[in-house]
Amino acid sequence: MPIKKVLIATIILIISGHTTQVSAQAKEKVVPKALKNESTTTATDSAKNANVFLFPDFYQYGERRKGDTTWYYELYDKDMRKLNMFGLKSVDEIDHIKYLKSFPKATSGEMSGPVSTPYICELQYKLVHPSPEIWLTANQNINTITRYKLSMNKIVRSENVTLTDGRTKQKREITIKYFKSEIESVNKRDGSHHHHH
Repeated sequence: MPIKKVLIATIILIISGHTTQVSAQAKEKVVPKALKNESTTTATDSAKNANVFLFPDFYQYGERRKGDTTWYYELYDKDMRKLNMFGLKSVDEIDHIKYLKSFPKATSGEMSGPVSTPYICELQYKLVHPSPEIWLTANQNINTITRYKLSMNKIVRSENVTLTDGRTKQKREITIKYFKSEIESVNKRDGSHHHHH
């Protein structure tokens, strides 16, 4: 599986801090070739780097709040099982990520205290990860799929996160690196009416 090897090599490249030189000198198409030669990766290398996760820059770990409203992500595997970042071994376990918005339902008349306020959870869009090299966003509300050109060797930001297991209270330190993406195309989903202007 060469793709896996390329990804591992990419991760090693990033950790060893050569990212800047590579992206500065090499044209993007040259980079994967250069990486393939470095695919002498051993299992111990990848185990050592198991706490570094590469995500496209249109994802952002953690939730954001504004007033009563919260925006957050949920990760799922191919079998629609919710993934916990604490137990995640590889980004490739992720099949899709839901981006959700939660806000209190407006109630008419007397409010009987904040405890009873029902919350509404709305799916904003999904990040779809069909294969290691591909990330898409699917927006069911406006029926579109957005494709991206991904530059996995160009890290635009990174953050260190301490995760705590809810049950065991065990801690895990991870690094999330976000790589550059550019929108390639926005298409109406198959089966919908295509509007030609």
